[in-house]
Amino acid sequence: MSNKKKPSCAQLKNQKGSTSQKKRKKERFTKQANETLDACLDRIQLAGYMPVRRVEKPVFEEVLENGLKVNKVVSSSIEFDAILIKDEQ
Repeated sequence: MSNKKKPSCAQLKNQKGSTSQKKRKKERFTKQANETLDACLDRIQLAGYMPVRRVEKPVFEEVLENGLKVNKVVSSSIEFDAILIKDEQ
């Protein structure tokens, strides 16, 4: 039998991660507060993805009006679902 030690799980993970880092097929990108839509779309493209769906969600804030709690829309958050461009795979 050989006297070689088997590599630990942590060492195997490091070896796999360092040789090739695969990108996920689907990714979700959120538009930042100080960013325009065009800048967000450019960021998605630079990452190697293509947007396929835009999701706009309202952001609510609880406000007291006449002693009652009322939810008011303060702003909206925009997210893009994107898929990996075939060339990047």
